[in-house]
Amino acid sequence: MIRTLFLSTVFLSASAMAMPALKHHLDLELTGREYLNLLENAPKAKKNKILSGEDLEIERFLAIGKRNLQWVDFVNAGRSADRKLSLSSPATQNGNGPEAPRFYNFKMIKNKWKVLESLIPAPLKKIVFGGGEFTTDIGVTDREFMEWLFQVDSAYQIAARYKMMLPYKDEMKGLAAYDVRGYLNLKDEENLDAKLSDFENQSDMKQASLERSLMMICMNAEKKRPDCRNELKAARTANTLVAFKDQYLPAGEGLYNYFFTIAGTRPDAVWTSADPDTMTIPFANPKNDAVLSYIRDNVQDEWQWNGWKLILDFVDSEDPTMTHIVYEEGATPHVDNAPGTTITMDANSPLSEYDVQWTIRHEYGHVIGFVDCYHEFYDEEAEAFVSYQLDITNVMCSRRGKLQQTHFDELKRVYFKP
Repeated sequence: MIRTLFLSTVFLSASAMAMPALKHHLDLELTGREYLNLLENAPKAKKNKILSGEDLEIERFLAIGKRNLQWVDFVNAGRSADRKLSLSSPATQNGNGPEAPRFYNFKMIKNKWKVLESLIPAPLKKIVFGGGEFTTDIGVTDREFMEWLFQVDSAYQIAARYKMMLPYKDEMKGLAAYDVRGYLNLKDEENLDAKLSDFENQSDMKQASLERSLMMICMNAEKKRPDCRNELKAARTANTLVAFKDQYLPAGEGLYNYFFTIAGTRPDAVWTSADPDTMTIPFANPKNDAVLSYIRDNVQDEWQWNGWKLILDFVDSEDPTMTHIVYEEGATPHVDNAPGTTITMDANSPLSEYDVQWTIRHEYGHVIGFVDCYHEFYDEEAEAFVSYQLDITNVMCSRRGKLQQTHFDELKRVYFKP
């Protein structure tokens, strides 16, 4: 994650706008433990604040979710290493692509918890929801235990995210303009011009789908929603929807391409024809063998492609301009920019956890210039927060993702010197 997006000074193309810096920016796939860590290290609310009914319900959900995690810890304390349970693993990373975005608001969250509370087996409900005493006699199989507690943890995650994002709702409304699903839908639509030319003979469902996508690409070009709606209505009346599409599609394309383009370069990267299969970048020695191995093994394992490899050259240096890692209690992992220099990690997270190992692979992508290829905003029409990853197979978009040919090609375009 990049703590703030830096696009306010980077223009995508002549027809596409730059994204603003975000005040609050969270990985879409934070685990329950990561949310718990963020909440417990957040500034405390004033004691005299009067909580609304919604606030109280969210706090109840968060308390249940925290208890859920504590029970896992209690059970694990009495187990050998090979029998310990975890709510986070590669198998639990689902991802939400543009075709299946995640929507959430208070009503959706409340309904999810209501269903969970009504269906969870009684032995689990007694402890997780009822506050019963923790026990290692879980009353169900390990598999059932983990499946149900994973569902509770998922509900906890979205409740925690809602609480953390709600103060930024107004800011998030503006980010709807950077939703690239319209571009993706139109790009993949077969016989698009013919359908737009014969728009009135399309089904009601197809008309609604095309109009939503056309609205999105218009907003991608820094147009206000009411203005786009009026322009679209006029284009439909005049049967000029093809021209409308041609005018605004480049804005959507430019915005989409931003998510996969390196906008700057690292001057300390070495990749030349003298050694075309190796790119070398210095990294300040963390002076800790376990941390050094963690960085080296994960980064170099991820950032290699068909015989090409990225090599970290660990150097004893205090130079602040050299890539380095810092640990802070309760920090949200992030890089200061893209390309970046400082990787900040949470000092409380064990290096052996899957999510922690994925995180350094992802964060190093920011060091060499890639940005997060996921998006989140508040949809005023749906009255909900919306988020999705542009490609759930891409390491910069999703915890399910890996390095791809496109990463190698973009690195070569930017860094390789014949």
